[in-house]
This record gives sequence, structure tokens and C-alpha cells, in this order.
Amino acid sequence: DGVNCLAKSPTALTTIVSGGCDGEVIRWNLTERAQAWRVQAHSGFVRGLAFARSGHHFVSASDDKTVKLWSASAGSGDAEPLSRWLGTHAFTHVDHHDKDHMFATGGPTVQLWDTARSEPVQSFAWGADAVTRLRFNPVERSLLACLSSDRSVMLYDVSTVRPPISAW
Repeated sequence: DGVNCLAKSPTALTTIVSGGCDGEVIRWNLTERAQAWRVQAHSGFVRGLAFARSGHHFVSASDDKTVKLWSASAGSGDAEPLSRWLGTHAFTHVDHHDKDHMFATGGPTVQLWDTARSEPVQSFAWGADAVTRLRFNPVERSLLACLSSDRSVMLYDVSTVRPPISAW
């Protein structure tokens, strides 16, 4: 099936990962123009991939209601994720925080997850149909920008539980 999402390693210029509509995640070596590792990661579409700032691991989010943490240096025999989180709905996107061990997921609500916990630590909802894309701000690290299927843009401060700072 087709490739649905990509993420580039922040530390290795030659490494990207792709997520497919068939649930497969592939790590590519751009110098060799070859697959370095592949795994049947999910039972649904892979909707989002994001590397941690260190480049040592990345997360994948899927329609199968799971987010999985993978080693960026996994070998051919490594088919199991380092961690997994089960949500209550299909995920539409994921982004890993640049500094902290947390990530955010999009879907009917925006959820903030700590990698050391099994449940989301915060949820944000603002009447949008579904959040389709989200990204942490690389400078103001507590800010999370979200795009919605109803064409709105929301800016959340993840250090609070208040409604969005701005919405357009």
C-alpha cells in the first residue's frame, strides 16, 4: 500500500522512517537508497511518525488506537516496540516533544502523553471535528499548534489545562 507519513531523524542525515497504509513502518538509509529495517507495526493506517530530539527513538501512531515507541537503531530481528500506549480512539497524528519525554496525539481530542505513564496526562478539546496535524513549537516548547478538519487552527499551552490560547 501507499506511504502515508514520513519523519526525518534529527541526528542522522541519512535516516528517515515511513509509515504505510498497510501498517508497516520502514527505516530507510538514504545514502544506500535501501531499507535498513522494516516491521509490521500496526493493524491500521500509520497516521503519524515523530523522532525524539535525541534521534535514538521514534513514535508511530495509527488508526488501530495505538502509539508505539521504536528504537531508531533496531536490527532486522527487532520486531517488538520498546513501549506501546492504547488510546480510546484512532489517532490522526503524533509529535514528540523536543526536550521532555512526552508526545502529543491528534484525533477527536488532543492528548498529551508521558512516556513513563500508560494513560494520557492531559486532554484538550475545543469543539473541532478532529485534529489532523499537530506540532510542538521548537522555541516555546510548551506551545502546541493543531490543525483541524473543520479548517480551524488552535494553539495550546500544554503547561496549563485551559482552552486554546488562540483559535482561528
